[in-house]
Amino acid sequence: MTVTEDRVEASGHSASDRQVGKSRKRKEDQRLLTGRTMWTDNHTLPGMLHMAILRSPVAHAKISSVDVSAARERPGVVAAFSGRDFADEQGVIPCAWPVTPDMVNPGHPSIAVDQVNHVGEAVAIVLARTKAAAQDALEAIEIDYDGLPVILDMEEAVKDDTHLVHSHTESNSSFRWVFDAGEAGTGTSTDEAFSNAEVTVSRRYIQQRLIPAFLEPRSSVADFQGDAVTLWSATQIPHILRLMIALSLGIPEHKVRVIAPDVGGGFGGKLQVTPEEFLVILASRRLGKPVKYTETRSESLLSAHHGRDQIQYVDIAAKRDGTVTGLKVRLLVDMGAYLRRDSEGIEKDLQRVFELFPRLEEREKQKAGTMSGGEQQMLAIGRALMAQPRLLLLDEPSMGIAPVLVERIYETIAEINDQGTTILLVEQNANFALDVSKRGYVLEVGKVALSNDSESLRHDPEVQKAYLGA
Repeated sequence: MTVTEDRVEASGHSASDRQVGKSRKRKEDQRLLTGRTMWTDNHTLPGMLHMAILRSPVAHAKISSVDVSAARERPGVVAAFSGRDFADEQGVIPCAWPVTPDMVNPGHPSIAVDQVNHVGEAVAIVLARTKAAAQDALEAIEIDYDGLPVILDMEEAVKDDTHLVHSHTESNSSFRWVFDAGEAGTGTSTDEAFSNAEVTVSRRYIQQRLIPAFLEPRSSVADFQGDAVTLWSATQIPHILRLMIALSLGIPEHKVRVIAPDVGGGFGGKLQVTPEEFLVILASRRLGKPVKYTETRSESLLSAHHGRDQIQYVDIAAKRDGTVTGLKVRLLVDMGAYLRRDSEGIEKDLQRVFELFPRLEEREKQKAGTMSGGEQQMLAIGRALMAQPRLLLLDEPSMGIAPVLVERIYETIAEINDQGTTILLVEQNANFALDVSKRGYVLEVGKVALSNDSESLRHDPEVQKAYLGA
């Protein structure tokens, strides 16, 4: 008999202890593949009604009148309501992250009462015994709108003489938050860096709006019994949602139960407290019956909260050898017509990326062994981000800037990150991926990056070898 011992690696762990490359035992596949999952829309309760929402087709208007009487006469319809029916009890969708003391929050009703401020805002609801009956009855609702000026351009929206989205606010700006590395003690004076800069580069970028396209549309089922409510919701934040429902609707928190069953994706699109979750609770409390709402894909694209949509103004101060000495970034962010739970704070958190900039030289001097895995990853990401200004500088050959520091940047990442991270290196007309854990590739790319000729870079065998991981 031959006894085979596990090979002990330099780290002291045997090869059998390694988890990378091993197949994982799956726990949830049987349920998923045999259709035994329980999505929110699968829930059917005795006497349950289905809710359909009539949404505004205009972006900005006063609501002159809403007539839901004809909808109530449709087959299968139990009730129909306008925003006026819930005006005194709907509260507001909470904004839980006031990033500055003077941040302006205009207030977000779950259903519009007197004015609509974006396309897709809820203006009326129908409750029926089937989803089809509820949807069909929406066409019977009569609404008169008095149009108001529409603002589509962010840069125009923040001007002093522009039209206001909300008449009770003084401007369309919610807050102005400033991070200065010199004042914070994480760097030196930015103004001084720009006054002494040998080279400055300014760019304006538009980061497009995006919509989280989760597989399962948003869905909620509310069952209000007595003075307590149970809400099933396709949410990423059941505990926060429970608290916000209690605070906004005046229900004691111990009387609110929120259940997140199987959730078919979120991507941040189910991180908010939504009007629809409030509306099913309000309707269930009013009618004394369980109420379900499941959006269509079109509704999701129209009325779910979106992401990004920024204008970024970036100024870089540098030496002619490619060393970046200062960075100014101004972000103009479209928050939409209303603020929700934490979207405004997420935009403020972008400062964490830029705060890395002045700290990197100091952190680079520390040994990787003294840093946590998260710190190593953040430092690697920071270095990759810092590489981008140098690559932008490559686009300025007339300034005589030497891009040799690209090599040093990626050497630094290679030293810090030995996990085989793939970094995407983007030059004006070329796109390369390299494994930064292999120093050889780093040096090769650093070498060929000395050329400003994109065509030669694209066909260089050393670049191709780095890209293919040969």
